[in-house]
Amino acid sequence: MKDFFQKASAQLQNQLPFVLYRQPKSDILQSFFMADSKVVSTEFTRSGFTFFPFDNRQQNYFFDLEKSTYNEIEIIENEIFESINQSKTSIEEDEDQKRIYIQLLAESIHLLKQGEYQKIVLSRPIQFQLKNHNVFETFQKLLKLYTNAMVYVWYHPNEGIWLGATPETLVNYSQSQLKTMALAGTRVFQENSSPEWREKEIEEQGLVSRYIQTKLGKYSKQVKASATYDKQAGNLVHLNTDISARIQQKDLQHVILDLHPTPAVCGLPTEDAKSYIIENEKYNREFYAGFLGEINLPKVKTRSRSNRNQETLAIKQRRAETNLYVNLRCMKIKENKAQLFVGGGVTASSNATEEWKETRDKSQTLLKVL
Repeated sequence: MKDFFQKASAQLQNQLPFVLYRQPKSDILQSFFMADSKVVSTEFTRSGFTFFPFDNRQQNYFFDLEKSTYNEIEIIENEIFESINQSKTSIEEDEDQKRIYIQLLAESIHLLKQGEYQKIVLSRPIQFQLKNHNVFETFQKLLKLYTNAMVYVWYHPNEGIWLGATPETLVNYSQSQLKTMALAGTRVFQENSSPEWREKEIEEQGLVSRYIQTKLGKYSKQVKASATYDKQAGNLVHLNTDISARIQQKDLQHVILDLHPTPAVCGLPTEDAKSYIIENEKYNREFYAGFLGEINLPKVKTRSRSNRNQETLAIKQRRAETNLYVNLRCMKIKENKAQLFVGGGVTASSNATEEWKETRDKSQTLLKVL
């Protein structure tokens, strides 16, 4: 493990792109290390790792498996950084920024009540300076704390460092079987207590679930949805519905781009809500609310517990998997400046002050490890 992080640190010092990541409920740490910083856009027919923005008109990045050094290593618990501040952390937020965000929320709720939109997801950045920050220590704390999330650290010299612990799956796909989720509605997690869901949160999650099922219905006659249930994600709990469908490989790229961005990070009607967000948020989301993960990555059917590398994968029986996650609970680090991204879904029954408080609660995912 120590050698693994030393290699990543060397990549960072040499300004060479890389990604380290661990998928939900996994004990395997995976990585792509690139030999140069050439910008390559995502090829959905190839194998590799994609980092895709919220606005698909902006540049996306692809680490091609054949042009990278790919490794997997088992995570050893006692080698993971242990010191984690479990208490609630806060930073001084600009009162003017708070006022501007609440005003935007109020204006949006007014439009929603008039019926112009069904839902709008509004976000805001939280910016602060970092001193003596070690990105790999922070990454290890995220690994320790958020075992049910897709935890990653991604770097390209053009974009800086991105860190995250996202609870939301965009697409899991293997052998014609696609799985996704409708994750929406947020409450603070209370030990030994079930959340009391409000009409606003039930409505918000239902919109997302119906939208995804309708989209998948364009490509499959076999779309199934689970009952809605509570899903914990760190200090928060959400409403979730698991959704699956049989999808032909030739349709996978179209399905992914049709689902992105989902109403959980954008709104409804999707294109109208997206235009509203870009015009009114007054900042660039960049890769926040985009997606990231594996495309067509070979997977061995029987894993040994030892280190596995690209050459080992090549000689074992394998299948290709696509595992993509919505880029939530994330932050960008560049030149000792950090920008954390938080947001929430707004409907006609929303309350502006409550929505601001929800974004403050969501910021705890990353603040408690900094």
